[in-house]
Amino acid sequence: MRSQIIGALALNLGLVSAFQDASPFFLFSTSRLANTSLDSLNIASSTQVTSSVLKALESCSSQTYLLVEQPSARVSDFVNNKAAPTLRRQIQKEDERVLSSYTVQEVAGTIDVAKITQYLSAQCQTQQLSQEQFDNHRSSNGGSPPAIVAIQVAALPSNPKERAIQLRNNDDLLGSYIDTASARGEYTVLYITSPPSTSESPYTSAHTQQVYEMDELDFASADHIELKRDFNGHIRDDENKALPLFETYQFLSPGLFMAGTVSLILIVILYVGVNAIASLEVSYMAFSKEMGPAAQKKQA
Repeated sequence: MRSQIIGALALNLGLVSAFQDASPFFLFSTSRLANTSLDSLNIASSTQVTSSVLKALESCSSQTYLLVEQPSARVSDFVNNKAAPTLRRQIQKEDERVLSSYTVQEVAGTIDVAKITQYLSAQCQTQQLSQEQFDNHRSSNGGSPPAIVAIQVAALPSNPKERAIQLRNNDDLLGSYIDTASARGEYTVLYITSPPSTSESPYTSAHTQQVYEMDELDFASADHIELKRDFNGHIRDDENKALPLFETYQFLSPGLFMAGTVSLILIVILYVGVNAIASLEVSYMAFSKEMGPAAQKKQA
């Protein structure tokens, strides 16, 4: 009994935490990236996604690499078509310049941005630029080396309306950086999100009201598990004792009502039958033996 309870609790906690600690990942580029397993991943760990991204970027085919970090985001934030129109247009390849796009809906864990930056610096000889330096390199599309820019956008608040507004503002900022990168040549954007913490999650307050209070189970003692007792039944019994007799008990149930109705019908039928038999009138002479001349003629 104890092992079954522990197993059920572990399974439920694992399923809940798997979605609470997950967030989406987006990758799109105006270059044709190397073959990768990103297109077949819907739910993956951060380690799997990081290794697949490094595999996709090994060709070093872009002039600019934008690493956008979006904190406190979930996949449900991007479901609405109007939530992030710039990002949606790039992912769905509505921009004719975009040749490769990948989406992983649920990434468990945090993607190692530093590892990707180090890989690009070593593999593609990229130079890391700040956001201000990148704005100044807008017109440098000739002999400048490939650049990598880390962009940290504002975290999404917990309030739904404010959350949508902030996501739209971040999307507009993404659009301006894409325009700058497009002026430099080919570009690749890694849109990396991280899930909100438990305290700032928009779903925490709603789910808190659904959590049932449980007594602490002492699993160290295998003799017995004391379950919570319902004392409300005893209180209701005490209240019922103070009520009148006909309010405390139900004397006429549906079964008794049907039985009484059927019995009444049968009694009526029996009364009619007995009354019909009793109303028959037969004279006593019908049962006496004939002794007159008519009887002697019949015997002759």
